[in-house]
Amino acid sequence: MKKTLTFLVALILTAATSSAQQEVEIPTLTSIEVDAEGIPVLHWTMKKPELVDGYIIKRRIVDGQGVISGTYNNVAVIEDNKTFSYADRSNEYGTFAMTSIRQEYYCIAAYYTDDNGKIHYSLMTEPSSTILAEGSYDFCEKKYDFHYSKIDDADHYTIHQLEPQHTNHPAGKDTSSTLSFDTFQKTRRFQIECTSKNGISTFSPIIEIDASKPEAPEKVEISLVTVSDDNKITLTLNASASQYSGSAWLFRRDIAKGIDSTLNLPSNKMENETFIDQYADPSRRYSYALAIDDKCGERLAESDSAYNIVATATIDATNTNLISWNAPQNTDKISESKIYRKIDDNDWQEVGNVGRLYTDYQDILSNIIADETIYEGRFCYRILTTGTDGKISASNIACIQREPVIYIPNALNPESQNTDNQTFRPRADFLRDYHLTIYDKRGAIIFQSDDINEGWNGYDRSSKLCHRDTYVYYMTYKTAAGKQISKSGMVNLLY
Repeated sequence: MKKTLTFLVALILTAATSSAQQEVEIPTLTSIEVDAEGIPVLHWTMKKPELVDGYIIKRRIVDGQGVISGTYNNVAVIEDNKTFSYADRSNEYGTFAMTSIRQEYYCIAAYYTDDNGKIHYSLMTEPSSTILAEGSYDFCEKKYDFHYSKIDDADHYTIHQLEPQHTNHPAGKDTSSTLSFDTFQKTRRFQIECTSKNGISTFSPIIEIDASKPEAPEKVEISLVTVSDDNKITLTLNASASQYSGSAWLFRRDIAKGIDSTLNLPSNKMENETFIDQYADPSRRYSYALAIDDKCGERLAESDSAYNIVATATIDATNTNLISWNAPQNTDKISESKIYRKIDDNDWQEVGNVGRLYTDYQDILSNIIADETIYEGRFCYRILTTGTDGKISASNIACIQREPVIYIPNALNPESQNTDNQTFRPRADFLRDYHLTIYDKRGAIIFQSDDINEGWNGYDRSSKLCHRDTYVYYMTYKTAAGKQISKSGMVNLLY
């Protein structure tokens, strides 16, 4: 009986020893980091690494070649029992680890080969993953916002600031957090760590956040302010694209009244955009400025002031119209100004041009009064200023009404060598409905005409030369405003 008991004990110990030799220690995964290149780096420990020959690394393959998507497959076999880390640069199954766009999951197993060449494997570790994370800087609130993936057995998260100095910021169990700093730093680098309940630490890729102050758009300008043919102030606006740009504003100031108006524009990016100021009076002078705010409402950039050209026309004591206007911008940006005139309903004609420093012009009307054409006397002017960039700004249309001009001679000589003296013809302009009648002393009508260019040549209505004598003229006409005017006097017939 005693020999039998001893044999059973020996058999049980032998069986236990044989079973122990077949068990392989499971590695203890301690962390999965992500290095500066975005490469996952696994770290593990072993209590008795001398009992194994190496390790097998498995990654969950997504859309890999020849495997079922979402299954764990070998990406590395480490034939060294003293190696306890692995950087996963493998492209097994045609895919690399991509920590910036997804969580990468890993398992580790140990193995050894017995004397008979048979390979024995440990169980796989529980899957652990990297963290998918993102961060941004809120310029308005001056804070950093982080969002990162959820780990089911997470105990807590930590935000590591790597630069400009290494500091740790506990972040609790939530998958989002906020950090603020007293000092400004253009660039900060962070990494999110999740510590699971079993003590494994997994990390996100390094997050580099640019907290630069918003940069202004390269170009913010009003390249043209002009008055369109339908008498609307029209502006050409330019603002280059900027990732920091928020609202765009157009400021208008009525210079004479000191009234400011602000318009919120629909876009902060403009390239030769036309804006029509529907409510502006083109006969009033305005200054305009284009401004771009950042997304926090702070001013990023503002254009130089630009002005609409306001022309004014006045009448002096002589036969001259005086036209003046303001410059639309800095005179260094002006090439020349051209003056256009329109009389009554006739076409526009260029009547003069001046250099960049001039803002006035005298339109002398002597030739107009002396020619054979009779005008009602409405003069309109428009200024077209050409910039050094070739763009043309047009002013408003400034109009004036000239009163009638009348020159009446007091004698005529049909036999004079000077043809101007051979007839009695008043020189007149800027009137309408003209009529002239010549009477003798008895009151008989000698001559009459509705044509101001037709004068009395000294003959009566029967084409007989009248006697040398003094005759009476009676002239009527209307002004442009419709006022009836009459003039009478004496004219001497000489020969």
